[in-house]
This record gives sequence, C-alpha cells and structure tokens, in this order.
Amino acid sequence: MSTKVILDVDTGTDDAVALMCAALHPDLELVAATTVNGNVEVEYCTENSLRVFDHIGKSVPVYEGMSSPIFRADFPVPRQQKANSSQIHGRYLDIPESK
Repeated sequence: MSTKVILDVDTGTDDAVALMCAALHPDLELVAATTVNGNVEVEYCTENSLRVFDHIGKSVPVYEGMSSPIFRADFPVPRQQKANSSQIHGRYLDIPESK
C-alpha cells in the first residue's frame, strides 16, 4: 500500500527534483502539489510545477496558494543581482511550457 503525500513547494530546481522523485516513487502516491512564494512569485512556482509533471508524463493536481504571506509583507524580497553573478534558473525552469 502506497503512502499518500501532498508536497507544498516553491518550485525551482530543488523542488522540481522533489516533485519528480515523489511522483515516480513506487511506494508513494503524490496526491497533489500546492505552491507558495519562494525565490520567485507564486504564479511562476505554479507554472514550474505543472511543467515538471508534463515533462515526466504524470498527471498530478497543482493548487496555487496565496500570492503573499499572511504575516510577512516584504516577501519576496527584491534581490540585487551582481553583474557577474550566475543564477541556476530564472523565474521559469528551462523545460517546455505546461499544457
């Protein structure tokens, strides 16, 4: 009998791996994913989660959470980018758009 799981994510690269592992693990049933603000705004996290599931061919419901925290109005904090800094990814993961 598989263990039912819901993941609450701010999908960038690390959470994309977690979503894939949970969705493909034979002992888990990924019931849904919920998204929140993280390193990027919630709408990008939602799209990134949908992209991940499309990419691996799994149908998992994704529910978008609030666009801002209840108690921390200054989030996400604007980040200063240095001229020669590198990011792992921008707002969207580098995989095709979700269907």
